[in-house]
Amino acid sequence: APKVPREIKNVYNRILPMVRQLWGELRYPHNFYVEPNTTESDDIKAANLGTSALSYTNDNGNFRRKVHMAKYWAIVTGNVYWKEWWNKNLRVYVKKEGKPTLLKVGDVDYDYVPPFNIRTDAYALGREGWRYTIEGKMVPKQVVEDEFGLKRGTLPDERTEGKRTGIFERDRLQKPKEKEVLRLEYMEKGTDSKKKGRFMVTTGSGWLLYDKENPSPDAQIGHFQLPGLMPILNSQFYESAVKIAQPAQRQLNRFGSMVDEHIQNYRLKAIISGGSLGPGEFERFTRAGV
Repeated sequence: APKVPREIKNVYNRILPMVRQLWGELRYPHNFYVEPNTTESDDIKAANLGTSALSYTNDNGNFRRKVHMAKYWAIVTGNVYWKEWWNKNLRVYVKKEGKPTLLKVGDVDYDYVPPFNIRTDAYALGREGWRYTIEGKMVPKQVVEDEFGLKRGTLPDERTEGKRTGIFERDRLQKPKEKEVLRLEYMEKGTDSKKKGRFMVTTGSGWLLYDKENPSPDAQIGHFQLPGLMPILNSQFYESAVKIAQPAQRQLNRFGSMVDEHIQNYRLKAIISGGSLGPGEFERFTRAGV
C-alpha cells in the first residue's frame, strides 16, 4: 500500500538529521591529524575522522569494532571471551628513523569469542586456574583441508540438517550449500611435567589435524574472560563491568527513546479464518486490543 504523506514525513524527520550530520563530517576539510592553532573540538573531529577512515580501510585490524562487539556480547549474555594469538599471516611494516622500511611477517592478532563457541576448565572459576580451553566453530570443509594440506574430499561433512526450525533459528533461514566441519582448537597450559603445554586442532568427527606445543608465551592460555553485567553462578561479580558497559548502554537507551508514533500506537493484528470464532470470541479479541 502507498505511504501516506504523514508516514513519509515521519521517516524524513528521523533520517535527515543523521544524514546531515554524517555528510557534514565527511565534508569537513581536515588532514586527519592535529594541527597547531586549532580548537580542541577541531582536533577531536579530525581524530574521529581519521579513526573512521582507518577502520573502513583496515577491517582486520579494527580493534575498536571487536571491542564493541565484545561489549555487546557482555551486555546480552553476561559472558564473553577475548583471544590473543600470533598470526603468521599478518604483515607489519616497521619504519625507524634513518633506516629503510622493513617488512616483518607475523604479528599479534586478537578477536572476541562468543560464550557459545568456547569451553573452559570446569574446575576453575578464573583464567589463573584454567588448565585448558576448547574453542570451536563451523567452517567450510575445503578451508580446513587447504589449511592443513589435505586432499579435497578427505574430511567428512559434519553439518546436520534439521527438518524442524529451532527455537533460536529464523524460519526459512538461508543456509550455505557448501559442506562444513566443526574446527576445534584445544589449548593446554604448561605444567611442571609438560613445560611447553599442548595445542591441538581437531574436527568434530575425530580427525587430528595438528598436535604440537602451546605457541603462547610461557605456554599460557590465550583466552581471557571479560565480565558482563549479569552475575554468573559460582563466579564473582566484577564491579568494573558497569564501567565497561556504560557507553553501549547509553547508545541502547538512545535507540530505545526514538519511538515513532506509529510504533507507539501499534496494535496487534490477527488473521482468523471465517467461521472459526465462537459466540462472543470476536468481542473478547477486540477488547484485548487485537
